Amino acid sequence: MLKYDSNSNGTVDTVSYMNGARVLRIEIDKDEDGKVERWEYYGADQKLEKVGFSRAADGKEDAWSFAGADGSIVRIDVSTGRDGKV
Repeated sequence: MLKYDSNSNGTVDTVSYMNGARVLRIEIDKDEDGKVERWEYYGADQKLEKVGFSRAADGKEDAWSFAGADGSIVRIDVSTGRDGKV
C-alpha cells in the first residue's frame, strides 16, 4: 500500500494498493472528507481497466466506466439501487 498527499497539505488523499511493484487499485478522496469518491482498477498489463465512482460522494461505489484498448470510455454501468448491482 502506498499513501500519497497529492496537494501537499498534510492529508493523505490517494491510496494505491499494490502486488509487489504492480498497481492493483487506486482509491482517491479528492475532497479529503475520509470517503473515497473514485476507484481506479488496473489489469495485469498495468493499463486502466475501469474507474468506479461514488455519485453521492458517500464512499459507496455505484457507477463504473470501462476503458477500451485505446483508453477511451467504451461502457458506463450504474447501480441504481446503490448496492453494487447493475
